[in-house]
Amino acid sequence: GAEFTGNSTNVTASDFTAKNNGLDGLHIEGDGTYNFTGTTLLQGNGDDGLDATGKGTYTFATLNAKDNADRGITVQGTSAGGSFTTTGGTVSGNGGTAVFIDPITAHVVLDAISQSGGTSGVVLDQVSGSFTVNGATTISNTTGPAIAISNSPAAIRFGDVRSMPIEPAAPVPVMLSDW
Repeated sequence: GAEFTGNSTNVTASDFTAKNNGLDGLHIEGDGTYNFTGTTLLQGNGDDGLDATGKGTYTFATLNAKDNADRGITVQGTSAGGSFTTTGGTVSGNGGTAVFIDPITAHVVLDAISQSGGTSGVVLDQVSGSFTVNGATTISNTTGPAIAISNSPAAIRFGDVRSMPIEPAAPVPVMLSDW
């Protein structure tokens, strides 16, 4: 994959693909400005598809995170700074959590999320801005809440939500606190 660290400014890529790498598909650890145009595909990587940490500006046109060993998308701000933006994409088949965002300003639009297994489908903690899934959000067989939202004043919208339990009698919890 690719790794960016430090305070890089004006990093730009178009139609970026990272497949079958030993660690993250795209690892960003810094407070700079990162702009990915076109379609970004992060697939089959040994850890996260996207792992971004810091209070930078992380912008993606279409972001697809599929079949990664751990999380599909991880964006962790370090304080009340920074932003994460995507205007489309699909997150599916990842081993850990499909989408994990904590704390940052998000302007996220995804086409669909599909997660079977792992700890959770979507975790949003201290997220401001907006988070929208236009299509289906399908989550099954997670060990924790299918969707966990806490302390997030963001405008949050999911399309068709399908949360399927491991057994018909065991509901999959959706945890919403201070939302």
